[in-house]
Amino acid sequence: GLCGYFKSVTNRYSGVVIEKKNFVVVDEKGNKYPIEDLSSGAQDQLLFCFRLAAVRKVYPKGAFMILDDAFIFADWERRQKLAGLVKDFIKQGNQILYFTSDDHTRDMLATYGAKITSL
Repeated sequence: GLCGYFKSVTNRYSGVVIEKKNFVVVDEKGNKYPIEDLSSGAQDQLLFCFRLAAVRKVYPKGAFMILDDAFIFADWERRQKLAGLVKDFIKQGNQILYFTSDDHTRDMLATYGAKITSL
């Protein structure tokens, strides 16, 4: 779920809770950080992980997603982890169209087995 996804991407936070209708992440020492205290990249990654978890919950038999440069604010290491999540998500019966203008992201997704179409 969400906590596992986010921990696998950040390798830093062990939990995610909702307090006062907002996401709060928890590190391994129990320190809490409201989403506003995270970097813009970590915020995007948390919300991406939430979308994956929500889609899996609402559509357990599979769904279709369209992503537009969803990894743009992630560093290279986290982009690879996010791509791994996408690959696992697809293996679970989902479909994803990922649009990017970034050649490095395109090439990375190809190494994960994505079918690439360039326009």
